[in-house]
Amino acid sequence: MRINLIIAITLSTVLSTICIADTIPNITDIRNKLTNLGYENVSAGFANDTLYLGYENRVYRWEAVAMAEITDQTMRQLSDSTILCLIGHKKGIPVITCVISKSAYLQYINGEINRDEFSTAVKVSYYQHQYLRTTLKNPSFNKFDIVVHPQFHAQFGNFSDPLESQVNIAPALNVSLWHGMNLTAQVIIPLQNDLEKAGDYIRPGLLTLTQTLRLPFNIFTSATAGYFTRNRYGIDLETRKFTNNGKVSAGFRIGCTGEASVMDGRWTYTEASLLTWFADASYRWARYDLTFRAGYGRFLDKDKGWRFDVYRQLGEISIGFYGIRSGGVLNGGFNFKVPLPPRRYSTKHSIRIRPAGNFAWEYRGKGLPREGKVYATDNGMDEYSDNLNPDYLKKLIVNKLVPQN
Repeated sequence: MRINLIIAITLSTVLSTICIADTIPNITDIRNKLTNLGYENVSAGFANDTLYLGYENRVYRWEAVAMAEITDQTMRQLSDSTILCLIGHKKGIPVITCVISKSAYLQYINGEINRDEFSTAVKVSYYQHQYLRTTLKNPSFNKFDIVVHPQFHAQFGNFSDPLESQVNIAPALNVSLWHGMNLTAQVIIPLQNDLEKAGDYIRPGLLTLTQTLRLPFNIFTSATAGYFTRNRYGIDLETRKFTNNGKVSAGFRIGCTGEASVMDGRWTYTEASLLTWFADASYRWARYDLTFRAGYGRFLDKDKGWRFDVYRQLGEISIGFYGIRSGGVLNGGFNFKVPLPPRRYSTKHSIRIRPAGNFAWEYRGKGLPREGKVYATDNGMDEYSDNLNPDYLKKLIVNKLVPQN
């Protein structure tokens, strides 16, 4: 009797061990496949039937395509009871989380549930998991990206010259030094110019050091020092808080800058003593990817006033309108953003050359008034509100994962 009991316990232990082993994915193999595809900052861990998989996408122009590809590649290696938790990073900082169970994935791929039912099962949020504290495979730090930006500026002129324009090409060197730290060095090469005389010369673009941090309660903050747009140099601090899964956000930005420019190889500058700031709140109508934003602040001409924006994302295209009331001047215009080819980038070398992911342009109805103008630092904070918005990403990921016929 005792021998039979020992045999039964031993068999039960062996069978349990085999079953548990069958549910644990080959983490080394999964990480190697992702790095072979070009993904960076890859880390993985398994706990409580969940595979936590961290990555940084520098392979695709569009984050949704990357998440869909990683999901398809990884699900093949998971047991039916496993849950996949993807954690997307930017500059080494965890930003977005997507959770999909293997069972729901199989039901959708096999046509057993429809798109709406699968969408309900997919969870995308800014939630930050603490499990991933492992060594990164294929780190993105100290790799050089040369990103070529096209630039176009235009303003309606007089009767003899109804459209005054400026066309530049602006290659920028981007280097991630450590988690959240990014160096940008850009040069502007003029191709055509009808605007200010400075546009006739090769001149520096953005020359910045940016440190981005993720704080508790879905707060992201970015500190930038260097040379910005509109011939401004100094320091800039921006913070944004997200709530309601990205539908509502509030931000504050403050900067202390001076004016600087280069002409014929000589720098001229003023003391960095101008304080500007801007506080805003936004609401995103997730069903239509439509965002409303209103803010009040102090601008570059020391004027104070309001800015109102409304814009909609249609896939990778963004179209919007804005109005400014500042310093007694009413102004406004439109803006848009369109993707630039190619969709996929090469990540095989330490020095990579590629075009910018998109072309963005904003037009002001009244170009001459200085009221309501701000500088840009290109710190990437807008991406957290738009292309990395949870509802936006969820919709696109579901669309990219196509059921089999």
